Amino acid sequence: MDNYDFNLGERFKEIRLCLRLSQDELAERLNIKQSKISKIENNNIKADMLYIISDLCGISGISIEEFLMKEKEELIILPKEIKNLVKTAHGLNIDTLQVIINLLEIIKKENDN
Repeated sequence: MDNYDFNLGERFKEIRLCLRLSQDELAERLNIKQSKISKIENNNIKADMLYIISDLCGISGISIEEFLMKEKEELIILPKEIKNLVKTAHGLNIDTLQVIINLLEIIKKENDN
């Protein structure tokens, strides 16, 4: 049987970094103090950690199950807007999808300039 070695603090930090947020920025979004973020990431706080993890999952768009995945490479955090785009595009025919891709590439080029 595989030994499941999981560190909640490390996972919390990994998700924060995937979101490209500082501890201060995440604390503001979660409506908690930055020092609590630091304590969580260093595994020095446990009491209300589940509530905070639930809130982190909410702002990152991942499920609790995804949070608890063992392998880091399994974690893919997409903005909610991208997830909505994928849901909307699901089921469209390939020609329509190609038109959308072409349009997105044009918009991206304009934004890059």
